[in-house]
Amino acid sequence: MLDTVKGSHFFLTPMVKQMQEKFNKYWIDYSLILSCATILDPHYKLNYVQHCFTTIYDTHASDFVQTILSNLKLLFDE
Repeated sequence: MLDTVKGSHFFLTPMVKQMQEKFNKYWIDYSLILSCATILDPHYKLNYVQHCFTTIYDTHASDFVQTILSNLKLLFDE
């Protein structure tokens, strides 16, 4: 989506920015439980969650993944 903002289709820029704002509004509060369940699912595992968060949050993805992993470790210790 960000490629469209910086690309040659300048007429799409306002619409893409509005869409990005709405996307960020709903996805900034990710679901910790669903992320943990995805990691525990044999089909997806941690690599899938890392890929998804990198796609969505780019440079901040590692912070989210670390939070998920620390919560999973706490759950396991419990």
